[in-house]
This record gives sequence, C-alpha cells and structure tokens, in this order.
Amino acid sequence: MTKKGNIITILILGAIIALIIVSGFIGKIKDNPEGTRGNTPGNLLNYGTFMEEDGKVYFHNYSANGALCSMNSDESDVKLIVNCNAAFINSAGDYLYYYQISHNDAGDLAFLSRNLGVYRSTKDGEKTVCMLKKPVIMVNLIDNFVYYCFQDNETGALGISRKTIQNKKPETLTDITIIPYLYHYGSFFYAGQDGDHDFHAYNVETGTDTTVFEGDIWNPIIDESHNMLYYMKVSDNYKLYRRPLNGGLDTEERVTAERVDCYNIASDAGYIYYQKNSRSDPAIMRTGLDGSDPEIILPGNYTEINVTSRYVYFRAFDDNTCYHQSVDGPVAPEIFLPGVQ
Repeated sequence: MTKKGNIITILILGAIIALIIVSGFIGKIKDNPEGTRGNTPGNLLNYGTFMEEDGKVYFHNYSANGALCSMNSDESDVKLIVNCNAAFINSAGDYLYYYQISHNDAGDLAFLSRNLGVYRSTKDGEKTVCMLKKPVIMVNLIDNFVYYCFQDNETGALGISRKTIQNKKPETLTDITIIPYLYHYGSFFYAGQDGDHDFHAYNVETGTDTTVFEGDIWNPIIDESHNMLYYMKVSDNYKLYRRPLNGGLDTEERVTAERVDCYNIASDAGYIYYQKNSRSDPAIMRTGLDGSDPEIILPGNYTEINVTSRYVYFRAFDDNTCYHQSVDGPVAPEIFLPGVQ
C-alpha cells in the first residue's frame, strides 16, 4: 500500500472512531444532580397522575383516556406527549419516567394494550423506551435510579427493585413489603405490613431496616417544609394524625375528626386535601395543616388527589371525571377538561 493509501486509511479509521465516540455521547442519558426527585410522595401515593417541574405540569389526561400530556402550570398550552394510559409520572432532566397501564390505540395497534410496564420517554414523546415489561404497583425516580415494586406471585411480598436511568440490569433490594413512595435522607419510610403497622425506615444502600417508632399507622407522608409526619391511624378508624419530626415523634396530634380514605398535602398553601369517609355525607375536604377550619370542596366520593403549585386535582371515584380547585383560593371546584394541541 502506498504512503498516500496509508494516510487515507488512517483518516477513515479515525473518522469511524470519532463517530463511535460522538454517537456514544449523544445517546448517553446524563446523570441527574443529587437530590433529584421525580414526583412528590403525596402525588405518588395518589397514583402520580400529575407532576410539576420548572413551571411545566406533566399529567394523566382523564378526558383523553389517560394520555400523557403536558401543560404550563396555569393550564395553558396543553400538548400530547404519548398516547398511552400513564400513571406514577416522574420527571427529571430531559426525560419522563412512568407506568404505562395500556396504549390507547385500537385496530392494528391493539396489541400495544399488552405493553404495560415502566417506560422512559423524552419530553416531546419522540423517543420512548420500555425499561420493564411487567405490572408494577409504584414507580419512583430518586436521583439516578427508578425504584418500583411488584407483587411476588409465590410470596405475595411487595419488595423494592430498581434500575438505573440508563436502563441497566435490574437490581432487587429487598423482599420486605414496602411501597417505595416516601424517600427521606437515604431511606424509604413506610408503614409495616408484615405483622405490624409500625413506622419503619429501610436504608437503600446498607439494606438495614429500622423501626422508627411503634404504632398503628397507614399511608404516611412527610411534610419536609414543616418537619411533620402525617399518617392515618388504624386504631382510630383511619383518622388523620401527625407527629413533629424534630424531637417529638412520641407526641401525636389528631388532625381530622372523620375517617380518611385518601389525602395529600399542599404544604406551601397551608392545606391538607382529603376524602372524608361517610355513609351519609361523604365529601372531598380541605383543612389547615393542623386540622383547623375544615371545608367541604365537593360532596361525594373522590380519589387520586394530586397537588401542583396552582391547583389541586382529583377524580370522581365512580368515573373518570377530573376536577380542579385553586390550591389556595376560595372553594370553587370545576371539571377539568383540557384541550390537546
């Protein structure tokens, strides 16, 4: 081979190597900064149908068969992202992570209705990757891991597993029954389900499980802004209680006079929104963080209470009618019917 031919060969090989390196960087999912949280514990506890990040809200569009959509926090500029039935919506960086219950297309694409599982999608919906093809009970993005749980067919346990955001091999952390929505300082906190209802902390790095205090709690949420732990107390007919985190976990205070079916905390607005359980007069309610001044938002039964910076969203229990209410304004609920561009 001539000297000129050698030079051409070297240049071609160099170009190929450079192309491989560049394509590797282009396709790489960048790590999230430490402290990244995909959604709030309160929203995830309520099916994670809404998530707000940097003035954008990503949501399950009840009026479009649960399609994954986006809009501004004031509900303007509604756009379709993925035409699927999405829940447990998480957002970080350039990507959304969520659970796909089913696909909304019919006909030739009806087979996609079986594609339930955990997905990662760009925020324009152009690139979608299935990270796990199986039914799960929770999806929660923490830093650079997607945590999820599913029921073991043999043991019935709801242990925690995780995958990196780069979609590498899954890792099973524990077979302890934990629904991983409440993450706080390196641990998932949860109400015991295997023989007790104590308040536990499971450290994801050391694998140690600690009983924080003994009790009979259910569906705990930590309000980090006010250093308060909220929970439903099993022995008091699932009424809402709270305990201060700073040196006062032995002191509990009742927040609601009624049994609670579900709840969420609008911490910045100073409200708790909850569904009052009652045979005669059920209603979705709101009250101050200390239980003061309870108000009826709407009579009837509602669920999936999700909070953004400007609105509270909730669904009628017996259909897919979604309502919204100003998070800190006067009581004036309306049906939420977003258009899609």
